[in-house]
Amino acid sequence: MTSGRLIACGVALIPAALVAVLVLTGWWPGGLEGYLAVLALYWLFYCIPVGLASGAFRLGISFKVKRAVWAPVLVLVQALSFVAYGLAKGFAEIPLETMAIGALLAFINAPLEEFAWRGAYLSVARRNPLIQAVGVWLFALWHVPMMMATGITFSESAASVVFGTFMFGSVWALAAFWTGGIGWGIVGHVIVNMVAFPALIAGNG
Repeated sequence: MTSGRLIACGVALIPAALVAVLVLTGWWPGGLEGYLAVLALYWLFYCIPVGLASGAFRLGISFKVKRAVWAPVLVLVQALSFVAYGLAKGFAEIPLETMAIGALLAFINAPLEEFAWRGAYLSVARRNPLIQAVGVWLFALWHVPMMMATGITFSESAASVVFGTFMFGSVWALAAFWTGGIGWGIVGHVIVNMVAFPALIAGNG
C-alpha cells in the first residue's frame, strides 16, 4: 500500500462512518448499541484491512525505545493525566461491571487502532513526518462522525474530543516514529480507552 492510498482510506472513512453512525444510532439498533455496532464495523472493515494491506501487523508489538527513552515517559504521563482527569469527573463511581465492559472494549480497540493508524503510517512512510502528521489529523477527524451519534450523551464537546484525540494521537505517533514500534502507543491508548469507554457506557446505560 502506498502512502497516497493509505491517506485516501482515512479520508474515505470519515463519510462512511458518518453514514453508519446516522443509520445505526438513529434507526437500528439505535443509541449505544448502534454506536458499538459502528465501532465493530470500523474494526472489521477499516482497522484490520488497513493493518493487513499496509504491513502494519508485521511490525508486531515492540517496546524497544532505541535512543528515545523519553517516549514511554511522555506516553505514560499523558495517559495517566487523563486518568486523573477521569477521577476528578467521578470515574471511580462507575460500577465495576461497566468498567469491565469498558476495559474489554479498550483492549480490542486500542491495539487495532494503533496498528491501523500509527502502525500503518509507520510502515508506508517511516521517514516522512509530514505524512505521519496527516495520519494524526485523520485519526482525530474520524471521531467527528462518532460525535454525531443519535441518542448518545457525551460528556465533552465535539471540538474537545477532536482536540484531545489529536493530542493523544500526536504523542502516540511521536513514540512510534522515534522508537520504530507501536507498543508504547498501545499502552497509552489502552489506558485512555479504559477511562473513556466506561464513562461513555455509564452515561448512556
